[in-house]
Amino acid sequence: SEHLDKYGGDYVAFLLAGFAFSDLFGRGLSSLPASLREQQQSGTLEPLLVTPLGLTELVIGSSIFTLAQSIVRATLMLGFGALVLGFWHDANFASCAIVLLPAMVAMFALGLLFAAFVILIKQADPVISAYNLASAVLGGVLFPVQALPVWIGVFAWVFPLSHALSGLRLALIGEPPSEVLAPAIALTVLAALLLPGSIFAFRYSLTRAMWEGSLVQY
Repeated sequence: SEHLDKYGGDYVAFLLAGFAFSDLFGRGLSSLPASLREQQQSGTLEPLLVTPLGLTELVIGSSIFTLAQSIVRATLMLGFGALVLGFWHDANFASCAIVLLPAMVAMFALGLLFAAFVILIKQADPVISAYNLASAVLGGVLFPVQALPVWIGVFAWVFPLSHALSGLRLALIGEPPSEVLAPAIALTVLAALLLPGSIFAFRYSLTRAMWEGSLVQY
């Protein structure tokens, strides 16, 4: 397909990069909501919140292990592609970093938003599952976004994953930072729009749950 030429022309490389990074971003998005849901069900969320633990420590501590697992998985998949299949020997790590940083911030912001749903309505799995499915289809995991009909492709660029995968695939084939500025800027804008609202929603959900005494409910 001519749509693959932009990313090196090899569909196996395209697909493997899509799986590796979509798993990383998907876990980054769902790790905090899943951890809070588990704490709700086990009855440890309320005791945890009455300790001298700040919100930053709560968020990081609740998601760091799952995120570390996904980083290992992504590294193994990319390593398999590079060492066994012979892909991405000219990868530009500076370009990767330029795209990866705002992408992780945007995914973190979405994770905070879904965590607020978990605290307020005690359930977020259907919402996260629906988002991940739409993101996988429209975000370019399985095929280039450019291959979609124009009227659907417009919606694809609302998803941070589509910009992240586009930029990271270009970085893997060795494109310089100037070539990944467009997706990096788009991700930065999305992160800047999402993060303040997500932080507010998360703080609000905790405050309301504490006021209602519903932290132990699930």
